[in-house]
Amino acid sequence: MEKLFDINDGGFSIRSKIFCQDSKKVDRVILFCHGFGSYKDTAALTKFSEKVISKFKTTAVIGFDWPCHGADARKKLVLSECITYLDLVRKYVKEHFGTEKVYVY
Repeated sequence: MEKLFDINDGGFSIRSKIFCQDSKKVDRVILFCHGFGSYKDTAALTKFSEKVISKFKTTAVIGFDWPCHGADARKKLVLSECITYLDLVRKYVKEHFGTEKVYVY
C-alpha cells in the first residue's frame, strides 16, 4: 500500500507518504529522509520502500517533505523547524502505530 497523508500538529502540516503491507500490522517504521533539494515523491523512496516491505511484512516506510521542500508550504528554511518536523513525524508514528521502533534512514 502506498498512501499520501498530512501530519497536522503544532501549527505545522507535514506532507508525507507511507508504504506498508497492512497499516494495522506495523511493528516498526523507517523514516526515509531525502537530501537537500529533494522531496518525498522521489523514485528512490518508492524503490527502497518496495524492497523493504516485500521482505519485512510488518515494517512501514514513511517519507516526508522537510520545510521548504516538495509540497511543503514554508518559504524559509529554518533548522529548528527541521528538528520539529522530525519530532512530529516520530510522535505520529508512536501515536498511530503504537511503536517506539523508529529508524531514520
